[in-house]
Amino acid sequence: MAERHGLSIAILLAGLAVTALPSHAQSLSNGEQFAPTRPPVSVRYGSAHSQIMNFWRASGRTPAPLVLIIEDGGWPTRQTVSAYKLAATLADSGIAVAAMGTRPRRPVGVRTIVADVNNILQFLASQAERRGIRTDQFAIIGVGSGGAPAALMATEPGWTDGTALAFENLRALILIDAAGLDPELTLRTARPDRRLKILEALGETEEKRTANSAIGHLATPNVPDALLLLSEERRNRRGGTDFSALLNEHGVITEVREMPRTDTSNNRGIFGNPLNPATRGLIEYLAQRLGK
Repeated sequence: MAERHGLSIAILLAGLAVTALPSHAQSLSNGEQFAPTRPPVSVRYGSAHSQIMNFWRASGRTPAPLVLIIEDGGWPTRQTVSAYKLAATLADSGIAVAAMGTRPRRPVGVRTIVADVNNILQFLASQAERRGIRTDQFAIIGVGSGGAPAALMATEPGWTDGTALAFENLRALILIDAAGLDPELTLRTARPDRRLKILEALGETEEKRTANSAIGHLATPNVPDALLLLSEERRNRRGGTDFSALLNEHGVITEVREMPRTDTSNNRGIFGNPLNPATRGLIEYLAQRLGK
């Protein structure tokens, strides 16, 4: 290929529907008010009726670095409260955030998600000045089943061919209770009713499944840093820990952190809230990688 471009877009934690992160509004207690959630603006990034994303403009000085959130297999069926809180918190911290909008549930392959993110990147790059974003500092956050396409994008330089973004501008990869990183392990541990959907998303043959996973591209230049968050409520951590080991073997500095069990009784227990320790740690991690 000629010069290969890649992604480096922010990966935000938005897909909480398939993870242990909270997915519903919480009641107030202990006299603490939950931080207000700043709503995003809906932006159409393509001609298709469903090509609408949520965008949070960064507060403070712009242009700002960008984080792309991939959750729930790409297009979530609904936006979660915690995802909105995290996006708003990042935006308040001076980081712009983009996340795919909701769509009806339907089987979709990893490559389809990646192609759609390519459209998002092209659109955002064309409106960088208007949206107040930089085109040279990005990060990707993959949540739950959104971890598979996020990891693929962070390890295959060619996926952003045709965009104005270069792969070396990708500053960080963050995976939260990611699923589908190892296709064969995913198939072996999947319930029978899930196997058909997994095969449709990742491929009918082992060769196709490898090509649709980050594992198949680890020999190429890839993101220099990665952060994996594993919640206490996550039962099967093998995929995340194995993937971390593979990244380390290929020179990707990988940090694994455990997330405390969600406590909905106060602000500090709700992921996405600025008072939450895990959220603060994530913001600090991004700030270091994005040079803020």
